[in-house]
Amino acid sequence: MQTNPLGKIALKMTLADDDQENSAIAARARECGYRVCTGKVGSMDLQNIIGTIETMARKSGVVGDGVVDQHALYHAVYECCSGFMRGNLILGGTLRTLGSRFAIVRGKIPGKGQNEWIAAAMYGTIGSPSKGFEHEAAGLGIIHI
Repeated sequence: MQTNPLGKIALKMTLADDDQENSAIAARARECGYRVCTGKVGSMDLQNIIGTIETMARKSGVVGDGVVDQHALYHAVYECCSGFMRGNLILGGTLRTLGSRFAIVRGKIPGKGQNEWIAAAMYGTIGSPSKGFEHEAAGLGIIHI
């Protein structure tokens, strides 16, 4: 796994079939020196989604409270959400809801110097709040710290 880039690890974690597979991927990533966290989020409010992911990343120690960490995390999550929502970052106002698994991975990318990078990935569903009218979506955001 050492040659896997952060984004690939983050996506694998969100695409895992169950919590056991997700934990195994996370354990291998940690063995390679990455800091990781994962969770689930669902809402019709983008602020709640970003806030939930940022809170989990801080609580798990993937990012610190400093402005540099927080700024990088925000941009990675925002880019991820933009891809997940196909560029239209509006949920409740257009009667869309989102339900997804997310992963945050932080560390050095082999061959990219000593700088750390952070990746945010999401996989789940988006669509009408009515059950059965949603569809699959995925997003990925990566930025240097």
